[in-house]
Amino acid sequence: MGLTNSFFWFGRTGSTLFGQIAVEKYGHVASLCGSMIIACIPIAIFSIFMPETMNSRQIKSEEDDISLEGQKGGTVEYMKMT
Repeated sequence: MGLTNSFFWFGRTGSTLFGQIAVEKYGHVASLCGSMIIACIPIAIFSIFMPETMNSRQIKSEEDDISLEGQKGGTVEYMKMT
């Protein structure tokens, strides 16, 4: 827990420091664009190195669909709402 917290605060301090330097040298827009690019790096890393998680929500939702046809007791009649 302590090591994780140390890295969190180290990252936060470094981010603030480098963000302020970027604002002073290049302006607010460039600094925000740089932050956006840096924020996209973890997404790219996870999509490249963790392909097993791709489409996992879609597959899980398809597995969870419950079909009432063919079960004991016959089918369930649905009334059409008008």
